[in-house]
Amino acid sequence: MSTTEMANAATLISSIQVFSSGWAAQHDEHRFGTRKPRLWWALTSRSWNKIPLNYFLIAHCNGPILFDTGLDPAIVSGPNYISSAIGRLLLRRIFQLHITEGDRLDRVLAKSGFDASDVHLAVMSHLHFDHVGGIAQIPQAKLLVSIGEWAQLLQPHPEHDWILREHIEIPGADWQPFAFRPTDGPLFEEFHGIYDVMDDGSMILLPTPGHIGLTLGHSSRQAKVIHFEIEMNPLHMLI
Repeated sequence: MSTTEMANAATLISSIQVFSSGWAAQHDEHRFGTRKPRLWWALTSRSWNKIPLNYFLIAHCNGPILFDTGLDPAIVSGPNYISSAIGRLLLRRIFQLHITEGDRLDRVLAKSGFDASDVHLAVMSHLHFDHVGGIAQIPQAKLLVSIGEWAQLLQPHPEHDWILREHIEIPGADWQPFAFRPTDGPLFEEFHGIYDVMDDGSMILLPTPGHIGLTLGHSSRQAKVIHFEIEMNPLHMLI
């Protein structure tokens, strides 16, 4: 992509906003890794690290686009949000979740002057429950996810990796797995392919493998680089 094309693509996005769906805490062993068996540290660890639960709204000229959808408050308020008893036990031992009904995606968007019904596209970095928790509030939206990440869902017992099928394959959800495409652009030569979300150069998805098979970075290429971290995955956003 030429300098002129990059400049033109930059004008298609007017803003990027960060929204919160509360916050969580993880054990040191979960956050930084350990050789201890997971069940052992889950039941015995007393150390916690606070982490934000953020997602993003990109104001594109064709309408608002979400990058992730945050956490669903029902995971705290609903006693059977996780169907298995052992899953509910481990959730309490592995995570501390701090979220209220006011943190639900549609209510958070409304506070900032957006209507959830106006969102017709959402990109999922990956399928963990704290990234897909708002999809029920945007039933009209296409949900983009990489084919590598979708394959994680199709494995036996994805819930062992906190991919909750019952809250992903919900009625009416319009999931659209995509494949990264090769590029000879020098800006992306270190990545194994890219995906142009709007096919206009304004938003490029980059594979950034992390604590699960494949996650995504979002790039709206304009002027400066912002580095942020979600769980153990470094994602890069060029704004």
